[in-house]
Parts: sequence; structure tokens; C-alpha cells
Amino acid sequence: MLFRNYILITRFFISLDGIYLLQRRRIIFFISCCLFASIVFNFLQYDKLASINLKRWLRSKSSILLFVRDSVLIL
Repeated sequence: MLFRNYILITRFFISLDGIYLLQRRRIIFFISCCLFASIVFNFLQYDKLASINLKRWLRSKSSILLFVRDSVLIL
């Protein structure tokens, strides 16, 4: 299940911006993000309370998320 989620998330990110991932450092960062996202997604599938709490936390931390998104775009 975890591997299937990893493949789906990886395909999604590759389809978004395949040219962006040509440099080695970015590929390592990309793979790490995909693994982290698949682990979180797998965890949230089985724990509905954690899913609700994570959504609340993400809403309260939207400015931090925007900073992280901008930092990733700069890379």
C-alpha cells in the first residue's frame, strides 16, 4: 500500500515539472518529499482523527506553508 502511494505521488510530481528535476540535488530532494508525502498520506488513511487535526494545523500555519512553498520554488 505504501509503495503504491509512493508511485502515485511520484508520478504526480513528475508530471508537474519533469524538467525541474534534472539536477542531482533536486532529484534527491524530490525523492525525499515523495517518500514523506506517501508516509503521511498512508498514515492519514488509517487515522481519521489525525487527518482532522492535521487539516486544522495546516490552516493555522498557512503562512509557514506559503514560505515553504516559495522556498521550494526558489530551489
